[in-house]
Amino acid sequence: MTLDQPDRLIFLHYPDKVESCNIRSHKRVDCFMQIHVKSDGRRDPAVITNISAKGCLCSMDRFPSWEKINGQRIDLVFPSGDRELLTLFGEVKSTRIQGTQIKLGVQFIEMEGYSRSVLATLVPAIRF
Repeated sequence: MTLDQPDRLIFLHYPDKVESCNIRSHKRVDCFMQIHVKSDGRRDPAVITNISAKGCLCSMDRFPSWEKINGQRIDLVFPSGDRELLTLFGEVKSTRIQGTQIKLGVQFIEMEGYSRSVLATLVPAIRF
């Protein structure tokens, strides 16, 4: 993206010290995991681009039905060959459209011991 006519900015005050604060309760781990996302009878391929013990960021092709999904429950299906290895349930907390892709910020719900164990095996860097 380029700007042909950028705005002019004037900084009147700049702090002496700039601090960064991580507000997430669990560290995110970058990954590339192919999954399927299910909601309201739809099942579409997606990719998890980062994941933590509490949620993940999914990227998928943009469909109008996915654009207004904030607050809704979805299923994240982790396939293994022809069968489903694991299904995690989550709530969509954010959506962001980038060209032909839509990114879904998902918070996991109802994760029991088996799901945690399988997820920890798939992504060893996750800390519960």
